[in-house]
Amino acid sequence: MKIFIFVIAGLLAFTYSQPGFSKKSYGHTSHRATHVKGYTTKSGRYVSPHMRTKSNNTGYDNYSTKGNSNPYTGKAGTKRVK
Repeated sequence: MKIFIFVIAGLLAFTYSQPGFSKKSYGHTSHRATHVKGYTTKSGRYVSPHMRTKSNNTGYDNYSTKGNSNPYTGKAGTKRVK
């Protein structure tokens, strides 16, 4: 019985440690990510290179959505889904 409990605890720890998995999300963030090159906006502000989820017509699995977190930076999402 003790072995069973340790196996289950290990599986849960492994699952929660995976990139893109968020315990408080609407599911989980997309594992499909794309790299965005750095660029300068029309107003002159420079945006550093970064990773983002691929476009899929939903806001529920974006790194910036409240309840999800960015596996590359560790930052929690703050935006609500509209």
